[in-house]
Amino acid sequence: MPYGIRIFCVSHHLGAAEMLDRVLSRSASQGAPLRALDEHAVGDSYASAQVLLAGREHNTDSLHLQIYAASYYYTWSTIQDYGAHLVRPGTVPDAYASLTFPSHELDWGTFEAIWRSFQSLWPVILHVDGSGFDIDPDDLDTEDRPITTSGDIDMEGLLKRAREAVQDFLLRGARVPFVVTLTLDAGGELSSPRQLDHPDPNIEEAVNELRGRRRELRGLAVAVVDADRVETHVEVSTGHAMRNEARFLVRGHTRRRVVWPGAVTRPATALLW
Repeated sequence: MPYGIRIFCVSHHLGAAEMLDRVLSRSASQGAPLRALDEHAVGDSYASAQVLLAGREHNTDSLHLQIYAASYYYTWSTIQDYGAHLVRPGTVPDAYASLTFPSHELDWGTFEAIWRSFQSLWPVILHVDGSGFDIDPDDLDTEDRPITTSGDIDMEGLLKRAREAVQDFLLRGARVPFVVTLTLDAGGELSSPRQLDHPDPNIEEAVNELRGRRRELRGLAVAVVDADRVETHVEVSTGHAMRNEARFLVRGHTRRRVVWPGAVTRPATALLW
């Protein structure tokens, strides 16, 4: 039986074919270019293609990507079919992508390139067969990952560790708002996360406190945690930086966990380097 993943997103009424083009372009700019074969589109509402990472051979078992767009009603009715009570109300998706894997071979490298493209372009919510909406992309067994540059690894790694630290503090009962700071030294050693309660947390002020250590650091992550949202600034000494904005929910009573129902990542201006 095929394995399915759905990515619900707020595209602001883009057509499906345009969304597919943007996903392909963004994957190339992120260092994991995708190829789309057998493309098909019906007006603004539907587009599909067999998708694989560039350099891989096409076969009949390639990941099948379908995009349904330009309809709040259709998208929301689909979310309800999969369990709307698990989705945080507020921003309503107007489009979604359906990714179908062949049952015997899960192409995680291609999925991750698609997921990272969607996540950096639009606010997104992930739904996975077997786990529903209660899933974190890092929980998926994505062993086949696209190649990235060392700077990308630093930033992606810092963002992941910052989110893990925020999650840990939330589950331990930290009161919002607060700030979490992580640093990466020149030798590649990651600091322990530092949590600071603050009535009015500010990323720029938190980064400025590290200015005296600028020469001994290779990267940093600063996360500002508010009532239901985390804004994380990540930058490295090459001058590259990004901002990630994510909503969170703390779920469960006996086995608590943090769920991230939507996130968007954008390039940012470096504050320290």
